[in-house]
Amino acid sequence: MTNREIIERVKRMYYEKNTPQANKILSNRQIFNKLVSARNRVIAQEAGRNNLPSDFSYQSLQVSLVDNIEGFDTSIYAPNVKKSLLTIPEILSDGTKPLIKLVGDVGGKNTFYKTTWDQKKNILGNKYIYRKIFYYIYNDYLYILNNNKLDSVVITAVFADFTFENINLPILDRRFIADARIIDNIVALTIEELAGKKIPQPAQEQQA
Repeated sequence: MTNREIIERVKRMYYEKNTPQANKILSNRQIFNKLVSARNRVIAQEAGRNNLPSDFSYQSLQVSLVDNIEGFDTSIYAPNVKKSLLTIPEILSDGTKPLIKLVGDVGGKNTFYKTTWDQKKNILGNKYIYRKIFYYIYNDYLYILNNNKLDSVVITAVFADFTFENINLPILDRRFIADARIIDNIVALTIEELAGKKIPQPAQEQQA
């Protein structure tokens, strides 16, 4: 389903429930923005209930790397650390962890191990795991540990902004990235928001 198709579906259902005067104020952009917001909320809520997205909802993004020394003991750590050139686009979460399927090399031969900013000191310089490549995200940057030869990597995740694929196409003709089983919920939530109804915020959003 394309973005245009799901927008038209929302329009049809919205027209059935609202007056023609109300319909005229809605642009495709307004509807699409609400759809994206609803899509992200439904995916996060479902993931929080352990109904994880299927492979269809995951997208792969190639990330360029640069040498990094900031925040590390340069005499020991810097030669084995790479950092993403740019910040990583927002990744949806299940409430406790981001929905990341994998981080690996561009060729798809190697998948890296997940770690954290706090655990990095136990990895860098560890002679027992120096051959294993680790990754973590900190302050929206991706860090790669135990490899200084990679120029880029691939991260496969559920991104909040899913429109970066097929940039040669108009945005409305690109895919709407969401599992078929949650499309009805996304459309219903979008229509409620367009109608001006107040939608209860998930607990994790209220705390943000």
